[in-house]
Amino acid sequence: MNRFLKIFIILAVSFVVIGCRQPVGAISDGGTPPRPDVDHDAFWTVPRRQVYNLGDYFERNNDLWVFATSQGILEEIPVNRVSISIVRNPDAAVPSDPIDIDGNEFRLVAATVGAGRKLIVVSYGDKTAEYSIEVQDPHSLDPRDDPENGNGSGGTGIGIIWH
Repeated sequence: MNRFLKIFIILAVSFVVIGCRQPVGAISDGGTPPRPDVDHDAFWTVPRRQVYNLGDYFERNNDLWVFATSQGILEEIPVNRVSISIVRNPDAAVPSDPIDIDGNEFRLVAATVGAGRKLIVVSYGDKTAEYSIEVQDPHSLDPRDDPENGNGSGGTGIGIIWH
């Protein structure tokens, strides 16, 4: 009985490992990279990170995955082929214009995006996907943090005085 259990476990693990391997060869159109002019059925993003501090970088290559399906075939879209932008105040009655993220990195600072919920907009061809991130201000460095006028939390922050 013990011997059969060991053989069964070895076979089960082998099938799982074989099933998780990437297939040999290309599943899509001959191995060519995905193209935005292909009529994709669905398009979406998967964030790898959703919470940032002021001063952190949004890194195109590390912070999200982009996928599309065409005729039931799933393709990972290289992030250097998509357009990415950030909407600073998506909850406002009139949201701000999106800030385009050119290049691999975009620094999230108080002067450009500020703290709070932000909307990441990813476009590829005629498809668009969105997701939210949270930019925190752990040291109350945002100059717009003014509790007397209804902004922010009024944290103590960090101050430097030069003499």
